Parts: sequence; structure tokens; C-alpha cells
Amino acid sequence: MTEENVDKTVLHAGRLMFLRISLCVGATFWLWRAVMTGVAPLQTSWAVTLLLFSPLVLFPLLLALLQREWWPVSARRWLKWVICLQGPAAWLLVPACIIPQGMTSALLTLPWLAVTGLIAGCGMIRFRSRSQRGLSELCLEAGLVYIVAGSTWLMLWRLGQWPLGYREVIVLLTAIHFHYAGILLPIMTAWAARTNPGRLATIACVGVIAGIPLTAVGITSSHFGFTPLLESVIAWELSLAAMLTAWLQLSSAIRRDIPATSRLLLSLSSMCLTGAMVLSGLYGMRYLGGPEWLDIPWMRALHGTANAFGTCLCGLVGWRLALPRPVDDSDESP
Repeated sequence: MTEENVDKTVLHAGRLMFLRISLCVGATFWLWRAVMTGVAPLQTSWAVTLLLFSPLVLFPLLLALLQREWWPVSARRWLKWVICLQGPAAWLLVPACIIPQGMTSALLTLPWLAVTGLIAGCGMIRFRSRSQRGLSELCLEAGLVYIVAGSTWLMLWRLGQWPLGYREVIVLLTAIHFHYAGILLPIMTAWAARTNPGRLATIACVGVIAGIPLTAVGITSSHFGFTPLLESVIAWELSLAAMLTAWLQLSSAIRRDIPATSRLLLSLSSMCLTGAMVLSGLYGMRYLGGPEWLDIPWMRALHGTANAFGTCLCGLVGWRLALPRPVDDSDESP
């Protein structure tokens, strides 16, 4: 091994150490929050607990996997800062969600907004630097950019501002949506599409890339009194695209060249994603004869919980075991 490769190995190990510390401290903070507020899936407090689960627990796992991606030199520099700052920025969200809403609470969310801004910058630099324009790569980069919407709505929620006349719970749920469907769904779709290229992978990528911002359009149209049919159609568009992701991921899980634990976790993730997206589609039809019992409390209890622990946690750990080890830090575009 050359001296340069040794240096790269040491740097990679150092970044992994940062992420392990972030994961351990973040998981401790999250468990403390869960114990203090209690596990009450139908209560708003559980929605806040689910929101914190993403930056505190899921993001260190995600960043460890993103290290294995190709990055141009400038994006690698930004990504190193993201890895160093992600933990402290996420930890500050815990007191931000405990103290009353207002300027102090909002200020505590600004480091997280800055970190997600760096993540979005990495995605845009990667997009501009690639020589090949595959949809799976675009899907990954879209997820990196979408996360800024989540941190922005999180800041607005803690500031106590409700844009466009939305209720407080909608602002909170929008922040949660972009911390899960906004970043994790596109990235997991990209990984599944890479391992199972073809027409279904193309449809899944296009559907997820378009469906996430369109979901906001559909909800906004219903909020301002336009036909609820638009929200229903968009909800099922994203739901069906995510179900294709689940199928592609399940196809990856049954391959024999990945560990058995990975196959089990990816299978569980796929089943949870399918169930959660059926609920999402049905909820989108609430103005058109959908199930009356499927309201916001039940959606965050069933859809939100399944996505956090089943789809995302199992999926990230499963992909961590299935994806190749880190690539060489070269400037050559994939």
C-alpha cells in the first residue's frame, strides 16, 4: 500500500470515528427524549420524536454510506465539514424542540440548517461535475438537495411561524416529510436502481424525483380550496413510485452475493415501505371517500413509525452491508 493510500485510509477511519461518536451520542439523546415524553404514537410528541430520529440516528448511518460514493474534490471538502459538524448540529435540535417556540429555539436549529445546506451544495456540485447523466445518480443528488426544505420548515416550526396559513401540525409534518421522504427515499431509490437497472428503475427514479415536490403542490392546492383530486393523484403517483423502489430493493435483497443479514433487513425495509405508501395513497384520498379513520394522528402513528424504523433504519443498515466498500478518492467522473 502506497503512502498516499495509507493517508486516505487514515482519513476515512477518522471520519468514520466522527460518525460513530455522532451516532452513539445521538442515539443516547434520542432514547432520553423517547423515555421522557413516552411512546404515544397518536400524540404530537411522538411526531417530534420521529423528527429527531432522522438527524440524531439516521444521518450518521447515511453519511457513512455517502462516503462510498464518488465525489469531486470540492464536494469532498464540503462533505468532510458535514461529517464533522453533523453531530453537534443535530444534538442542538434536542433543546430546540424542548424549550418554547421563539427566537432562541429557532437559533438552535440554524446549525442544522447550515449542515443541510452543505449537503445540498455537495449534491449540486456532484451533479455539475458528472460526465454521465444517469437517472439513479440524479435521484441521489435530488435527495441531497431536498433536505434543505426539511431544515427550513423545521426552523419555521420552532420560530412559531406558519407559512401560507397552515396549521402548526402541518408545518411540523412537512419538516418530518423532508427528513425522510425528502432525502432518504430518493437515495435508497438510487441504490436500488443501480443494482436493478432497467425500465422499472427508470420509472421509480422519475416518480420519486418528481413526486416529492409535487406532494407539496397537491397539499397546497387542497389547502387553498382547489380540487382534492389533484392531491389524490399526486399522492398515488409518489406512493406507486415508492412501491417500485420497494420492489427493486426486494429484488436486491434476494440476490445471493450479499450477506444474509442484509437480505433480511432490506426485505423488512421493502415491506414497511410498501405498507406505509399504501397508507399514504389512501390518506391522499381523504376528500374523495378514503378511510375516515385514517387521519393525521393515525398517519404519524402508522405511516411515520413504519418509515422511520422499518423503511429507513432497516434499509440503511441493510444497504451498509450490501453496498461496495468506499471507492478511491479520484476525480474521475462515474
